[in-house]
Amino acid sequence: MPTFTTTIHHSADAIPREVWARLCPPNHPFLNADFLTILERHGAAGRECGWVAQHLLASDEHGTVIGLLPLYMRFNSHGDFIHDWSWAAAYQQLGRVYYPKLLSGLPHTPAAGPRLLVADGPHAQAIRQTLIDGALALAAEYGVSSWHVAFPDENDQAALHDGGLLTSHNVQFHWLAGDCGDFDDYLATFTAEKRRKVKAERRRVRESGLTIEVRHGDEVDPAEWPARRGRSRRVARAARALRVDLREIQQLRRAFGGVFFRSGTGIGAADGRLHRARWARTGGGVALFLQRRNAVRPLLGMQRQLS
Repeated sequence: MPTFTTTIHHSADAIPREVWARLCPPNHPFLNADFLTILERHGAAGRECGWVAQHLLASDEHGTVIGLLPLYMRFNSHGDFIHDWSWAAAYQQLGRVYYPKLLSGLPHTPAAGPRLLVADGPHAQAIRQTLIDGALALAAEYGVSSWHVAFPDENDQAALHDGGLLTSHNVQFHWLAGDCGDFDDYLATFTAEKRRKVKAERRRVRESGLTIEVRHGDEVDPAEWPARRGRSRRVARAARALRVDLREIQQLRRAFGGVFFRSGTGIGAADGRLHRARWARTGGGVALFLQRRNAVRPLLGMQRQLS
């Protein structure tokens, strides 16, 4: 059995892009060097927001990187979707300290997928175990309360369970298109009364003079982004949500273009000014919001309590 070693890297950008490209799923919109680097560089996954990168690499005896575990030291639970605020409160009531904790997952993105990034091969399971052992050793060294792995895929779930982690069950609602090829097909699944109400609402929108224009991120005029950013900040303040830096949006747009960003824009026909705007992350096989009601998918998280 070959010998593997682990090293810590304090930013996604410090890891060669070739390693990310080789070990990450192809065309994944979130699990890649660009997405994590931009979030870390502009603070959304930085120290100010309670994220400190501790990415773990596994290498063979020749120094070749053969495994990668995205890993963060967390000083709060904003944006990791672990939903462990009650745990933190219980620790405090018992006079114990819950933060910091370790997290393997995608910042501010509740998308399932691989977390123990290992290429297929005869030693894949041993490499996964090396990454797990490395994370547990790091957790013990830092004296953190726990290590959480958010939304791992089935292969990782099995490896993490065998490594001694507990399974936490959760539920995520997915909207699926099913057999609907367009909105008319979807509308046909409604009762007659609900279908009539939806058609009346859509007719009022058409009669208002408002038009809806869909563009990919690389098709949006750069001059429009500051206006979008201003509206996003007002919404974020109202919702106490994460505020994304304009430079971060611009870099995401340039990095992913038509694959990653799709932006829906409403423009008033009378004066041509931008009245409403939103942007969303889509593509790459990770569908967070699709089109069907009452589709419930159980999700798994893994955690290891250390104190």
